[in-house]
Amino acid sequence: MRLQLEIFSKYLETDKNNTDILFFRASSKSELGDLYGAISDYDKVIELNSNYPMQYNKVGMAYNNKAYSYVKLKEYNKALPFVEKAIELDKSEWYFWDTRGEIYLNLGDYKKSISDLDIALSIEKNPDSYFLRGLAYIKSGQKVKRCKDLSKAGEM
Repeated sequence: MRLQLEIFSKYLETDKNNTDILFFRASSKSELGDLYGAISDYDKVIELNSNYPMQYNKVGMAYNNKAYSYVKLKEYNKALPFVEKAIELDKSEWYFWDTRGEIYLNLGDYKKSISDLDIALSIEKNPDSYFLRGLAYIKSGQKVKRCKDLSKAGEM
């Protein structure tokens, strides 16, 4: 991952406006734990995208990934507007809904969390959304539903 980061950074020395490479570097920084560096690169992607649109990714992914960087930093209120922008741009990506569901879970709004995770699961069945929804069910006192979701997450 560190080698990829170096390659992306080197490439950007000659093509600083390549939003795809900036996006890939941001993802690499995030994987290496440099969340503020990732956020900075996602900001650049978002800023430059109107003049230099990404070819391999969608700008909604940059908004979502920026939000998720804030989730990893436990800065949920900072994360929320970015994932909401991602959802506004593209309602068809399950992981955008999953990210917002996780944010709402951590903010204590279990009803909204469950609703978003329901949408994520209607788009694509995935263990992360089942797990998060199970946690939201636990927090909201819905014991039967929590067991089903946590079991499903474990099976997957």
